[in-house]
Amino acid sequence: MKVPEIDRQIGMHVYLTRTRGIGGKIRKRLEDFVVEEILSNGLIATVHPETREICGEGSHLLCTLVKKGWDTLLIIKEIAKQLGVNPKIVKYAGLKDAKAVTAQHISIRGIKPQQILKINIKNARITPIAWVKTPISSQVLLGNRFTITIREIGLARGEVAERITQIMDEIGGYGGMANFFSYQRFGAFRPITHLVGKQIVKGNYEKAVKILLAYVSPHESEKARKAREFLSETWDYSRALRLMPKSLYYERVALKWLARHPNDYYGCLKRLPTKLLRLFVHAYQAYLFNTFLSQRLAQMKEPHRPRPGDYVALLDQKGLPYKNLVAGEENLKEVEKLVERGRACLALPLIGAKQKTSGGDQGEIESEILKKEEVTPIDFKLAGFPEARSSGGLRPAFTPIKDFQIMSICQENGTTKATMQFALIKGSYATTLLREIMKPENPVDSGF
Repeated sequence: MKVPEIDRQIGMHVYLTRTRGIGGKIRKRLEDFVVEEILSNGLIATVHPETREICGEGSHLLCTLVKKGWDTLLIIKEIAKQLGVNPKIVKYAGLKDAKAVTAQHISIRGIKPQQILKINIKNARITPIAWVKTPISSQVLLGNRFTITIREIGLARGEVAERITQIMDEIGGYGGMANFFSYQRFGAFRPITHLVGKQIVKGNYEKAVKILLAYVSPHESEKARKAREFLSETWDYSRALRLMPKSLYYERVALKWLARHPNDYYGCLKRLPTKLLRLFVHAYQAYLFNTFLSQRLAQMKEPHRPRPGDYVALLDQKGLPYKNLVAGEENLKEVEKLVERGRACLALPLIGAKQKTSGGDQGEIESEILKKEEVTPIDFKLAGFPEARSSGGLRPAFTPIKDFQIMSICQENGTTKATMQFALIKGSYATTLLREIMKPENPVDSGF
């Protein structure tokens, strides 16, 4: 089954399932992509929160934040501005998609419910729900519930239902979907974060900067494309700065530096926020993970079953990893039983300064990929950027899909529309599942 070029660019070379996709488009409207946060204590932030009596004890006010079309960090700043407080005291458990309707929990220290009710932000609503003793954090995040509508499907309703059912049955046979990092991890419209990260890891700072500035994507605005094309032809940083759209803030920061220091690429990267540098490095780790997983799916008959040398993550009752071990001949049967019972899962490495490759057959796959990439785990020590150094870790290779259900399938304007709901553990992407269900020819045009 043919995989789109953008998928291969970010390391997703295969599909887990063989059933043909349903096609269609997501995000035709913001309401077509609904995300509701689930905490480890079972509390769900819904997009239709009920006003309730505020109970509990503590100095932190726990609230439900429902937003539409807002970036999480930007709306946190706006909330803090209207309250007249430092944004640092507004805490959250996880970032939520801007191109969606989302509900999540936030906590604010020292604020009264009456102050919250005075906040007026377009396309957002905040509802106080309880007093708590500690601020909310990612430590209490379990996952998210998604309600997704796919429109413009060119198949009859019965065929849509049949294909979705077959795909979900296939995924169930593996104990869950292949846990790829999805498009948004790399930049859906311009997937270059991992390319920049690779060059930073290898110490090729000039290449890193030039990819960041001059890599042209057909999905960008015409003004941005022309600025990048001009730069790649001339490397005139001063003139490129005048052409670069003001919305591309970090590109302009880099160009300003290079206009004054034309060959100081290391200094240019140092001008960028540490968080952004880490994002680049983490994206490269994600690319390597995707490539490791793709090759395992392509080369092994039962890729979800652990083999000697594989890393395995033990899972708690909620499905979250809490301990790692290595499968060997002596414990393989026991590990297989744990995987079958959903108490363990295969894990693959996020290569880093302290995270080496797997052993056994999987280790050979990973070593070959790293050899082609010309990188080693030691490279992630980032001698030039210790502040962005990444130790690495492990990530489940497969992740279960909880409570999947088809909500409706109906006709709309001569095509078919399907709505489905499911929940995923934190760190997994709804668009990874939608990729398997839709198998889009052009993910960007299909709304990914």
